[in-house]
Formats: sequence, C-alpha cells, structure tokens
Amino acid sequence: MSKGAGDVSSMSICRDHNNDTSYQIIDQLWASELSNHPPVPPEITIENVDSMSADNDLNEDQEDCNSEVNNESNTTLTGKSIAHKHFNAGEAVFLSFDVETGGDHCGIVQLLCQIFRIIPGTSSSDPPKIVTTKDDIYNKYVKPPEGAIWSQHAINIHGITPSDNRVQSAETIETAWIDFCTFVDSHIGSNEVGILLAYNSKTCDLKWLWKLINIPNSSMFMPSKCKFFLNPLKVLKHYKSCPLHPTKTKLESSNLQSVYKYVTRTDLIGAHDSIIDCKAQTAIVGSRMFYSFVDKTKSIFFINDMFLKREQSKMKKTTRTCPASP
Repeated sequence: MSKGAGDVSSMSICRDHNNDTSYQIIDQLWASELSNHPPVPPEITIENVDSMSADNDLNEDQEDCNSEVNNESNTTLTGKSIAHKHFNAGEAVFLSFDVETGGDHCGIVQLLCQIFRIIPGTSSSDPPKIVTTKDDIYNKYVKPPEGAIWSQHAINIHGITPSDNRVQSAETIETAWIDFCTFVDSHIGSNEVGILLAYNSKTCDLKWLWKLINIPNSSMFMPSKCKFFLNPLKVLKHYKSCPLHPTKTKLESSNLQSVYKYVTRTDLIGAHDSIIDCKAQTAIVGSRMFYSFVDKTKSIFFINDMFLKREQSKMKKTTRTCPASP
C-alpha cells in the first residue's frame, strides 16, 4: 500500500494517539458504544460465482456501456470502474458512512464513519480480507441549530432525543464536519483515494448532507481525498450474476439487515445504530459474495455524481427546509 499520513503499516495506523486529545475523545466514544453492542461476526465461507455468472457480468457491463471512459486517465476500460487504476494499485480506501438525523426539520444529530481497506484473495479458496484498526472509527454527535424541530418518528428509529447529553454538549454540524474531513484525510495516504460507501443512499439521510454542502455560500466540502462513491444496494440489484441479487437470494427485502444476515448467517442486532450499520456495510462489501463486483462499470461514481441530476435539482428546491446554523 502507498505510504502516507494515514497509511497502514504492519496493519496499524502510525499516529501519536496519546498526545492527541481529539482522537482520545473519539476512541472513548467508540469504546463506550462498542461495549454496548456485540461485534460484527466474521464472514462465512461461500463458494465463488461460477464461470457462467462471470460471463454474465461482462455482458451486463457491455449492455450498460460498451466502453467506459476513465475520466482520470483518459483510457478506455471495458467492464471496469472509473476507479480501476486505484484498485489495481492497491490504493483504494473505503469509508463506510452513516448519519442519523432528527427529521426533515432538524438535521444531522450523529455522524459516523468506519475507514477500512480490503486485500483481495489470492485464489478461489482465499476470500477477501477486511483490514481495520481501532482508531479508524469516527463517531460524533451533532447539536442541531436553534429552532430545529425533532421528528418523533426519527427518535423512535435511533433513540437519540433532544435532551440527550451527547447532543446537548455536541458541536454544530459545520464544526463537526471540518473535524470529520481532517480525520478522513489523515487516514488516507498521499497516493491513496477514498471511496465513500453508503447503503441505499438515494433514500437515506445522505440527502441531508448533500443539501448542506450545496447550500449557497456553504462552508462545507467533501474530504479532499474522497473522490468516489459506492452504493452497495444499487450494485447488488444491478448485477444479476451477483450472489446477492434478489433473484438469487430470494429475500423479501434487500435492506441492510436482510442482506447482512444472508452474508453472515447472523442477525444484525442493533440495526439503525450508526456504528452497527457502518460495520454491517463493511462486512457486506468485504464479503466474497460482493467484493468481486466493486470494480465494475456501474459500481463506482464520482462523489459529485452521488445523486442523479434530476435528484439534485429536486433537492436544491428543498434546501430552504434545512435549518440554518446560528
């Protein structure tokens, strides 16, 4: 892997943790939250996709686009993603991302990300390996702006309330976001590139983040080293040869909990808790049933293309519903 400020060396991040108060706080929050939840179980061994399925993958890519132009290198690659050169060079870093909000008229109340890398298997019997370290979790609560109106429905889902001390003592989203961007960029090496990962992003609360970043005169930007975006749900539904495609799993729903259970054969205890959801996303993407579909034509998008143009236009019209921070 590339050497840089946030690179993995002997499977650990080299940082003077003890002298960095902000990271001590993050570690304390992570340790506190983790103690209340069971760890994500390891992936079970699953057979690889057969050769016929592999042929179908190529056909699917060709049907979508006979030749995909890599906008970074200006080379034409068939069936590969726009981030292919980074995957090929071992430079891809994943950011399993989730937010919790207090509702449409409240905003983000928790911001969480797990940074990880994946080492591909060397043979058909060798599954991918997910590489994480203890300080690769970012978890912060966010204080909504004055006048925010909390939704009882949102509270019922994640259990975070307006009187929660973690929220009352938290910083605003603008301050938290700057800290988050610094955290992300410090964990990605100079030659590496970040891939934001969010399950079912088109309907989840990532729309809130998009609005805040794109509000006129906004001071918020995506982390500088985060260039690409991946929606696992879209990928597994698009590629019919994917073992997690609905026609293969026969699941009634392809939501995060159902797919996680299918992959790990374990219930997702604590779903809708950001920490649990992020770890579940990581487990799915790093599984043998999914990882071979990551570097495909319709899997990776540039971060600015997280939402379609028509969706962006619609969200711009509704940014007035976002409470302005004081």
